Amino acid sequence: MRSERRVHIISAGGAELGSGHLVRMRELQRRLDEQHVRVEIIAPDNVSHNAFDTDLFILDARDIDPRPFARRAPVLALDNRHAERPGLETYTAARFKKNTSGSDEFQYSIQNIQAQASSYPECKFPIVFVDTIPHPQADLADTLRNALLFELDSAETNLQQRRTDRLSLFVYAGDWKNKAVHSFFTRLIDENVHYDWHICGRFVDTWQAGPQVRLSTHLERPAFVQALRSADLIWTYFGITMLEAWYLRKPVVLFAPGDSEHAVLGDYLQQAARIPFISIGTDIDTALAKALRQLQSQSRSLPAQIPDGRGFQRLLDQIHLLLKPHNA
Repeated sequence: MRSERRVHIISAGGAELGSGHLVRMRELQRRLDEQHVRVEIIAPDNVSHNAFDTDLFILDARDIDPRPFARRAPVLALDNRHAERPGLETYTAARFKKNTSGSDEFQYSIQNIQAQASSYPECKFPIVFVDTIPHPQADLADTLRNALLFELDSAETNLQQRRTDRLSLFVYAGDWKNKAVHSFFTRLIDENVHYDWHICGRFVDTWQAGPQVRLSTHLERPAFVQALRSADLIWTYFGITMLEAWYLRKPVVLFAPGDSEHAVLGDYLQQAARIPFISIGTDIDTALAKALRQLQSQSRSLPAQIPDGRGFQRLLDQIHLLLKPHNA
């Protein structure tokens, strides 16, 4: 019998399910490798063609049904949104309960993990859910606590001295590249030339901008952290950049790149955490002025709850619990 513990992370490429999850899973793989756990990232389609000798599957439950995998090994299912997926209305998430002491840690109980298997008759092994990003159907405090953030405090950056005393805005648009996004930010900047702008995203590769605008299609991690730290205000869509800015206690404005899901999530955080949200296509003059007044106001209050930066460590603790010999 082998003594080495093996983990398979099920993750499709960015073109299928989005790049954010894959990037986070590669970081999780790196950290598990450092702890001498053998990890392989595989595409969902490959699972049905191979008999995997594994101790644990990890997957994104927003896009992948975890039940078939639980016939082979325990499953750690991240970011469960079952109410939005047809055919899974009765498939409810099993979660750990908080300690009675009131601490922010969870009670890790082997008995609880084993008991979960009986909740899903078609599954031989348990499925454990962990929500790592905010969602209207999840507890906000829990998702912020579990947020998978990269190193921010220890990242080496060389903050450049301000060129001017004008407000500095950093826009991160990621891989979004469509006419609506391009038009939105073109109008936004044209009507607000009195700010210093740094725009990062794929859509800027063919964009001509004035001297007050710095354009980047991609930033390496140190430069990205520097951009976050040096900005007075960060404008992005719902995602990890939003959480990182939140962790750094930077004012954030959210935009929806054009799909309904991001609009719903942006509106949710506007209500739950007082983060201004502006839909593409809205009246920029009115909406931006209102958001900037709120963010620049001396009386503004940042969200009371912020990520604490320990989400990866909590997830590693969860993984090692599931890798204990009782699951072999």
